[in-house]
Amino acid sequence: MTSPVGFTLVQLRYFLVAAERGSMTEAAAELHIAQSAVSTAVHNLEQDLRVQLFIRRRGRG
Repeated sequence: MTSPVGFTLVQLRYFLVAAERGSMTEAAAELHIAQSAVSTAVHNLEQDLRVQLFIRRRGRG
């Protein structure tokens, strides 16, 4: 069965942790996944919802 929404619970979970931590890098560390996986999931969620959820800044490196 296909979901009527275009996003997944995983995307929502990654977004929630990133929002709580204030950082995709810190979210990735907590979730034990690559930072790019969090970024991609949040980007895809933003595309599905057609809204920007984060204001992105360049890394601190």
